Amino acid sequence: MYLAWYDPDRKRALHLKLDDACAAYTEKFGHEPSLVLLCQGDLDELKRDRLQARVELKAVPFLSRNTFYVGLISNIAAAEQGSAAA
Repeated sequence: MYLAWYDPDRKRALHLKLDDACAAYTEKFGHEPSLVLLCQGDLDELKRDRLQARVELKAVPFLSRNTFYVGLISNIAAAEQGSAAA
């Protein structure tokens, strides 16, 4: 299960948006996330700014800028196992 988070505010720094998304996930599900899916452009920006995230970041082609899917690494493993079984 993922929490989808979108923040189009151009005045807020990307790392603050990421922090907000992770905090919302923790509040909703009662534990911290371990994975955030985001677009390649946002990942590149975070790397360029040399910001360290508390979670693993993974770029995916289907998300647009300022959009985060926040979840757990186990979600990816379960999805990969499901597609391998099909």
